[in-house]
Amino acid sequence: MSIVPQKSPRSKVALIGCAIGIVLLLLCAGAGVAIYYGARGAVEAVQEQERFAQQWTPPAAEAPPETFAPESVAGFTLESSDEQAEFPALGIEQAGFHAIYTKDGDTVDVSVYRMTEAEKTAVFDEIIRRIDDDDRFRSNSHVRLPRSLRFSVSPPELHGSLWHSQGWLVFVRSETTEDLEPFQRAYLEAIGGGN
Repeated sequence: MSIVPQKSPRSKVALIGCAIGIVLLLLCAGAGVAIYYGARGAVEAVQEQERFAQQWTPPAAEAPPETFAPESVAGFTLESSDEQAEFPALGIEQAGFHAIYTKDGDTVDVSVYRMTEAEKTAVFDEIIRRIDDDDRFRSNSHVRLPRSLRFSVSPPELHGSLWHSQGWLVFVRSETTEDLEPFQRAYLEAIGGGN
């Protein structure tokens, strides 16, 4: 008769405990890496915004309305322009310039305002307060940096990107285009005083 050694219940618990410990360790290490690279990405984004802001020449303080309505921006074509830049749904009541651009069924609205740093901060705070309201939007997200605010909400679907420098706030929004930064950058370059 042969005797087969049996594993004790303690060895099974220890083995399961070790496996759980290894999984938790890997998850924590992965989260640490994600946080590191996420923070590094945010720092790089801030640095890039600051480089662009230092190179950007703003329009003249009394620039005429046509300054803010270039015929073409990043492949989008100007459809209309006016001085109805208010966007009360997100708490923007300031006067400014407004233009609508289209391309292949996509529409982008852009509004430009003269705004101090304090006014910009108040606008960013109010937008975040409104988009974080779960009674208004089932889905919402935002990323706020010192010079900019990006957000997405739904329903209704709306994506926005705000950028502030040297007394100017540019607000780009769309119901169909999620990545507004290429358009916004091209628009800023088009309205810049150096052009």
